[in-house]
Amino acid sequence: MNDKQLQKDILAELDWEPFVNPAHIGVSVDHGVVTLTGHVTSFAEKHAAAEAVRRVRGVRALVQDMHVQLTDPLWPDDADIATAAVARLSWRTGIPAEAIKVSVENGGVMLTGQVENHGQREIAAAEVRDIPGVRMVVNALTLRPAVVSPADVQQRIEAALRRNALIDAGQVAVMVADGVVTLTGTVHSLYEREAAAWAAWSAPGTREVLNELAVAGD
Repeated sequence: MNDKQLQKDILAELDWEPFVNPAHIGVSVDHGVVTLTGHVTSFAEKHAAAEAVRRVRGVRALVQDMHVQLTDPLWPDDADIATAAVARLSWRTGIPAEAIKVSVENGGVMLTGQVENHGQREIAAAEVRDIPGVRMVVNALTLRPAVVSPADVQQRIEAALRRNALIDAGQVAVMVADGVVTLTGTVHSLYEREAAAWAAWSAPGTREVLNELAVAGD
């Protein structure tokens, strides 16, 4: 796929995404590397735009150069954001809200503390992402150590890759050492690359994922 056609497909996907207003988003493509520029009105919209781009076949990498431009002068201040974040985390089942600390500065939210797994870390970030007034989220949550053998971690990840309809597991190699999972090989899309990383993160005992998968060009 050439860059011009890929740009058209991305613009169409942004227009299709209901949580994104593409009017102020610029899209440039250079050999499959996509750069988004312009502004959005919330951090949630910025995230939705990035996810829409990742779904498009042919995208090899994504650079986000968009900024969040709050349009309502009555957006909540940092104290209001912090209060809302703590409340949302406490209401959300499945995450240890008492172990998560929230700090807010100029609309930027930082999460610190320890959780059991990567899924809990992602859920916590998702809970605060769409709070009005949030400009960015820094997810500094760490994972509690799990006593699992490297061979067991590798087997679980490889099994998860085989089950996933989005991933060509035969093209992905998995190596595990001291809780660090390294993925190598070639996949067909940025979306597939991130799905493989999610599978690796989901295995008990994974504390870091080095995603070295390459996205094949069309």
